[in-house]
Amino acid sequence: MVAAPGFKAINQRLDDTGAPIEAGDLVEIEEIDMRYGMGASDVTGYVEPEKRVFSRAWLRNFTDARPGQLYWAIGQGDSMEPTIVSGDLILIDRSQDTMYDRDLIWACTVGDFGMIKRLRPTREGVTILSDNPSVPNDFAVDDELRIIGRVIAKVGKL
Repeated sequence: MVAAPGFKAINQRLDDTGAPIEAGDLVEIEEIDMRYGMGASDVTGYVEPEKRVFSRAWLRNFTDARPGQLYWAIGQGDSMEPTIVSGDLILIDRSQDTMYDRDLIWACTVGDFGMIKRLRPTREGVTILSDNPSVPNDFAVDDELRIIGRVIAKVGKL
């Protein structure tokens, strides 16, 4: 970082109030670039994770899960619009891997395809819902669907 003449360069992170974040409050969260489809995307093969640094206090706004249980992914597709737009960063809490309420948004796989969808458990299996009304619902029996974690936040452009 280059400073203007007469000024010292400072590379310090600030919280949402403008106060400096102590180094002990920062945690790394892996971002997996598997482009979770808001439709379906192939998730076979190894994907090298990248890491992003966040304030632990900021993450507590969304979850009490340990940082090692959290992942970022990038949404792809239009089936969850307007809630999630293609390119949004999606925070996934892997400590939440059991459907306990209807119509929450989950990162899941059906076969080799990863997706971000609303899931509605039924007696026969799980209804897979899209927020985009032009995308039809789908259905999976329990042994076809694997929950990765609950989507607890998204960050997108305005």
